[in-house]
Amino acid sequence: MNSINIPDFEHASAGDGPDKVLYFGIAAEPWELFDEVNKLVYLKGLFDGAMCNGNKLFGTKLFSKVSIQKYIDALDVFYQDDKNAAVPVPLAIQLASLLLSGSGSLRMRWALSKARRTAANLQATRARAS
Repeated sequence: MNSINIPDFEHASAGDGPDKVLYFGIAAEPWELFDEVNKLVYLKGLFDGAMCNGNKLFGTKLFSKVSIQKYIDALDVFYQDDKNAAVPVPLAIQLASLLLSGSGSLRMRWALSKARRTAANLQATRARAS
């Protein structure tokens, strides 16, 4: 049986008031260190949690008509771009959901830009805190 090694992660928050979201440090580096079993377990846990929220992750409907393996593949491709390295996995999953559901390129570009800005803000917050 494979063990799941989840490193200790720092966390940061983005937004204010009711829009404030806490993100943990699972982005490109930890994702790329996970083997396929760890990726599967992580995503299954995230999807289980989303089921309690109307199958939504931070307001984005998860596209459930595809296998979790397609999400893993999409995240693997997403994190090959160095510009996406700091984007937390939950935000990357939102983007994968838009992609897998066939959202238009304009919406995808907007969501990607927003995810990268959020990641930059999280990095700045962590830098100020240390």
